Amino acid sequence: MVVERIFPLKEMWRKPWRVTGLGFIFVCVSVILANMAHQPPMGFFIVALTVIPAIPFFLKMTICEERGEETYIAFVSATPKSRFGKVAEGITSIYNHIIKLYAYFFFGCIIGFAFTSSIMSEQASKSMFSDLQFTSTGVSDVSFWGIFLHNFKLMLIMVVFSIVYSVGAVFLLVLNAAVIGIFLETGIRQNLINYSSLGMLSYPAAFGVGSFEGILRLLPHGIWEFSGFFIASVAGGIISVAIERKAYKRADITKLMLVDIAKLLILATLLIAAGAFIESTLYPVLETMLPSFLK
Repeated sequence: MVVERIFPLKEMWRKPWRVTGLGFIFVCVSVILANMAHQPPMGFFIVALTVIPAIPFFLKMTICEERGEETYIAFVSATPKSRFGKVAEGITSIYNHIIKLYAYFFFGCIIGFAFTSSIMSEQASKSMFSDLQFTSTGVSDVSFWGIFLHNFKLMLIMVVFSIVYSVGAVFLLVLNAAVIGIFLETGIRQNLINYSSLGMLSYPAAFGVGSFEGILRLLPHGIWEFSGFFIASVAGGIISVAIERKAYKRADITKLMLVDIAKLLILATLLIAAGAFIESTLYPVLETMLPSFLK
């Protein structure tokens, strides 16, 4: 895999923030390839192209690192009960690394979609990503239960994808990053006009300020929803790696993982419920209190 030559796996495991650059590159390359091989709309096609190299990357990042490999060997070996506590600590350490890898990759994909959608013409962006823009506004019932059930179904799809398709939750992780990135595009374009006098610095300034304002607009409810989706993706990633390494052959290890996965999914559900409550009940009130540039 060429990516492994450019981004050595062991080096990226030690410095997971570098995965941000990988997510950015995957998105940019996918946009170029989609333009060469597909007709608009192509948002879902770009997401799929981004996911294709990401799946084997995440599998290798969570399997091939030396310490992780030793722990997963312990999954399928006859580990004495006296050593089980140390094995459990190793599992927790791997979970922390998985969370970091997913978080940095998610952030890199957001930057990638915001960048690629904002550097092209507005008309071209709307044509290319029209299917994803529909996804971001596709909830017809804006009541609490309507929003909650819509987002809860998406969360369950993430988990099912992880079981049926190895690390399939990465698809919906990238999809959410795409929706956020395209949402940030509006603020970036608006600020391009304000900073046009800066010359070469106009786009970097507009990108930074526009992205910041877009994130602030998402904070009232979006931060809860996307945090829930992200945590569900992490739970799905753990399921994928466990299946890949046949960890289910050990009852004690399986019990430990199921408890952790259940905790993550419960937390994700609570976050999605909080986001639905804020969006349906509190956000209409909060919106009247926000400054004009955040509405």
